Amino acid sequence: MEIRVYETAICFARMWGVLETLEPLPNLGFEEVRDISLALAEEFIAGKGDDMVSFFVEKSKNFT
Repeated sequence: MEIRVYETAICFARMWGVLETLEPLPNLGFEEVRDISLALAEEFIAGKGDDMVSFFVEKSKNFT
């Protein structure tokens, strides 16, 4: 389970980087993006989500 959380967090961190270039997201430091990505990954997996992109897009609305 721990590996799945980290793999999902990596995907979310990469999505964050892409979204930073496309949308007016705040430019956060490494630790903040890491913590947000891990929290989102844990929430996504706990909710047994299956569409990572839709989940991230919905959650990212809270960051703008």
